[in-house]
Amino acid sequence: MTVEVLETLHHMARWPWRHECVAAGAFPVNLANFPHGRATPVVREDALLWKQVCDWWRGNFPDFGDFGVTHPRMPLRTCGTPHPNMRYSTAADWQVFVYPKIRPGNDDFFTLSRDLVSSPHWPPTGAGTSWGEARLQDCAKRQRAKAGGGTEWRAWATSHHLAVVTSRLTALGHP
Repeated sequence: MTVEVLETLHHMARWPWRHECVAAGAFPVNLANFPHGRATPVVREDALLWKQVCDWWRGNFPDFGDFGVTHPRMPLRTCGTPHPNMRYSTAADWQVFVYPKIRPGNDDFFTLSRDLVSSPHWPPTGAGTSWGEARLQDCAKRQRAKAGGGTEWRAWATSHHLAVVTSRLTALGHP
């Protein structure tokens, strides 16, 4: 894939673009086969692709783009309510938490949040990292009446992902 992106950038260099962007999506299409009750790392191949391209490219570095914590292709339809889950971005991977449905409603997400907040993946800046972290910390401390659902969890994960990627791009020059 790196070779194809480099060839495309080389071909595009003939015209005076203001910016070039390497955007890719690498998040799994669904969470169906993930183990329950623990974090499972998934390598952020989109960030690795961008870094490999930048390592070989001799022009200006292209901008970075990704699909966040979502697969690039939208599913045709959903199959019921999701298991409590969190797609949590770190420097090199996503830590994917999927928990079984044991308690009523989505109360198992409170347990997932508590485990995430006490894990080594939780950032030193805690709830100050992003809006998503603040919601996760509220769930971990059971300061919310309800644990939310799939839409809220994806929004919280996206908020965190954007904070991680923009912070790394600003401080380190790479996602």
